[in-house]
Amino acid sequence: MILPYRYRPSPGFLFLVICAVGAILFLAWGFSTPDLDRAWWGITRIEAGEASELTPEEADALGRLRERYPELAATVGPDGRVIERLGAEDAPADGDGDGE
Repeated sequence: MILPYRYRPSPGFLFLVICAVGAILFLAWGFSTPDLDRAWWGITRIEAGEASELTPEEADALGRLRERYPELAATVGPDGRVIERLGAEDAPADGDGDGE
C-alpha cells in the first residue's frame, strides 16, 4: 500500500531525525570509558595501595588490552601489578625533562 503524499514525512524531517539519532549515538560513544583509561585507573589504585585487586570491569578491560597490545602484556601482570614501566629507559636521568 502506498501512502498518499500528505501522509509521508518530508525529506527534511527524515534528515532531522537521522541527524538526531546520529548525535545521540555519537554522544553515547563519546561518554563511554575507554579500556585503556579504565585499566590505568585500576593499576593506579593498586600502586597507591587504595585497592588490593582489580574490579571485574577493570580486569576485563586489562584482558582486552593485553590481547591488543602485546607490549602491555609484558609489563603488567594479570592481577594488575606493574612488572616493568613502559618507556622508563627513555626518561631523562636528571629529571629536568630536556633529555640531556
